[in-house]
Amino acid sequence: MNDFVIIISRFSLLFVSILSSYYTFASTNSHGYIGTQLGYSHNFNACENNESCKSSSFGNNIILGYSILDGLSVESVFLLSWPKRNSYFDSTLFGMSLGPKFDLEITSDYSLYGKVSATAWVMSRSGEESKGIKTKKFSGVSPSLTLGFEYKYSQNVILRADATYSSQLGSANGGNISGMFGVVLPFINVNNSLNTSDKHHIHDQVTVINNYLFENKKQKKEDDSIKESVYFDFDSSILSEGAILSLNNFSNKHDKNKAYEIIGHADSIGTEVYNYKLGISRAASVKEYLLKLGFCNLTVSSKGKSLSRTKDNTEVRNKSDRKVTIVIASYE
Repeated sequence: MNDFVIIISRFSLLFVSILSSYYTFASTNSHGYIGTQLGYSHNFNACENNESCKSSSFGNNIILGYSILDGLSVESVFLLSWPKRNSYFDSTLFGMSLGPKFDLEITSDYSLYGKVSATAWVMSRSGEESKGIKTKKFSGVSPSLTLGFEYKYSQNVILRADATYSSQLGSANGGNISGMFGVVLPFINVNNSLNTSDKHHIHDQVTVINNYLFENKKQKKEDDSIKESVYFDFDSSILSEGAILSLNNFSNKHDKNKAYEIIGHADSIGTEVYNYKLGISRAASVKEYLLKLGFCNLTVSSKGKSLSRTKDNTEVRNKSDRKVTIVIASYE
């Protein structure tokens, strides 16, 4: 038993060493995983002393692995079964295997794999002392070959079925063949699990959101700086009675000696060029009236329809874009 503990310890150290060595060279899709399997385990020539006998039993595997590169993993399996050698005694077989696993992708969801490993094992036998059978333990290291099939049920669940042949497992004269079915749970980093096109798509979406937030922040800043807004009729730069009332109120509240910028706007109807000129014309009408009220430092500009907040052509919504805004000049 002490020899078996030493073997398992060395296997564990080797497993950790392999992971540490390859971690630096791992691809962006590298990840760890854990799983379990249940199935059928059959030992043939299972008896010692060259006796010919067979045994079959229920088996259970616990899987620990690490995907180093696409198509290459290092995997350790802890196996447990209860082979019954004959009617006089029972046995318990425990082992640990370690080896590389090679994957062959058939489709994005289906793949085949093969695994070559070394299995350290110990078998404990117990039986009826009245039959002269004493409790004994056997141990050793056996080569194993596994062929299997995997189905990617989801991002975090993989179904697995495989068959394993191990030479001299449980007996110096025999071997073991097992069929197992189970599930594997990858510990996948979400960022690493995305392919290049997904990452580009997410990057584009984040850029759009950032631009939206920036423009809204910029618009809010501009709105906070607006001292007065004057509205116009469709395709017109003539001051209405309401516009004149707004400008008179503006004149009563603000310093006429400060510098102001008068910015013309238009709705979304019409071309960029036409609406730019319309904005200039509206700003000029406001400037002319404010000069009559005593303002002396005024400049005009136009945004045309570039800041139109409505992209449809409904009359109610476009009305809010037909305006002139008055702000304190940036050089003030």
